Amino acid sequence: MYGAAKVELRNQHGIPVIALDGEITGELQAPVQDVFQKIDLQQSGRVIIDFSRAVYINSSGIAILIDLVNQCQSSDTLMEFASLNDQIYKIMDLVGLFEFVRVWPELKDAY
Repeated sequence: MYGAAKVELRNQHGIPVIALDGEITGELQAPVQDVFQKIDLQQSGRVIIDFSRAVYINSSGIAILIDLVNQCQSSDTLMEFASLNDQIYKIMDLVGLFEFVRVWPELKDAY
């Protein structure tokens, strides 16, 4: 265990960034949705999820991300992922999430 996971919404360069910290599991469903609901998808045009402090993801965490991707697609908003570690990258590649999101090696590359 890595301690309590955290979700934070930041605005960087006018782009909403959801920072995930710790283990991405079903326990993050409500906090992620709470943060996501604060974003005006019509205005932003894109949302970045920062995985630089994420250490693990399970199937429930993948389901949370799929839900966010679906919400973005419904609003013609681009979902982007940044700073994935090797383990999380491999899992997302296996489930095919990269067909629906743009991926950046580091968060700074997304600006």
